[in-house]
Amino acid sequence: MYSTTKTCLAAFLFFTCIALTNGLHAQKQIFINQLKEVSKRINIETAAIKINNKDASYADLLQIPDSALLKAEVYPKKEAAKLWGKEEGKNGVILIKLRKGIMFQADSTRKRGNYLYNDNGDSIYCAHLTPATLGGDTTHKNWNQFLAKKLGASVPVENECPPGIYNVDFSFTINKDGAITTVKIFEDPGYGCGGEVRRLMKQSPVWTVGMCEEEPINYVQRQRIIFFVTER
Repeated sequence: MYSTTKTCLAAFLFFTCIALTNGLHAQKQIFINQLKEVSKRINIETAAIKINNKDASYADLLQIPDSALLKAEVYPKKEAAKLWGKEEGKNGVILIKLRKGIMFQADSTRKRGNYLYNDNGDSIYCAHLTPATLGGDTTHKNWNQFLAKKLGASVPVENECPPGIYNVDFSFTINKDGAITTVKIFEDPGYGCGGEVRRLMKQSPVWTVGMCEEEPINYVQRQRIIFFVTER
């Protein structure tokens, strides 16, 4: 556990909505710039870096796509020296854990393929697909407002996380009646993040159902919620 007795942390949220029908691939990095904002007491280019518990370099860090990142924990010099010793922790330590599952992230430049699965599990092509929405909002603004209002951004801090980035990638199904079911968290970064997402999804409002050829369908949506914890 990271001691927050003398370190004041602030938590923020970021959301990424990805429909199941999107083309999926690993996109360019954003988390590197986010890491630089986590703590002003550490230089990520000179800090000791460990990727999946193995020593790594800053060059190795630059090779990681956003979609592969599960979490990044940042330990400034003082905290790092206590945990890893003065020599290894002299410039701070960054712990990176990568996702084990399939990497995904939306690519707006690729044409969407409207391939769906019917109730029997068979793959079918839908020429005219209408995504499920919250109140007819295709921009996801209503959904993101719900997430921002209901999700507890401070949960990882309350569970004594170190400063860092904690990604929860999950999917959920909007049934033909608009109710949310089958919430699947691909991997939990810990510190209560996964549990908070599950709690939140139980409070989801009813959605406008997805349609294929004007027939209601069970619509699966993928989502990334980023818990971003910084030192004040």
